[in-house]
Amino acid sequence: MLLLQLEKQFSKPMITLIRPLLFSFLQSDKVKTLIVDMLAKLAETTDNDIDDKAVEFVRNGLFPAK
Repeated sequence: MLLLQLEKQFSKPMITLIRPLLFSFLQSDKVKTLIVDMLAKLAETTDNDIDDKAVEFVRNGLFPAK
């Protein structure tokens, strides 16, 4: 019970501190490429084409020139 109280007490300030760092990190092209690659790998594990098209849509949205 004490652990839950401590978690609630410290989670909001930690999120407040970490959030700007995470969002700036997510803006980099390397991280975006990593996320798209992970989505593509997951899409390969299914037997439909809808998720493949969704991955291509996301890839084209993030990297229109590629």
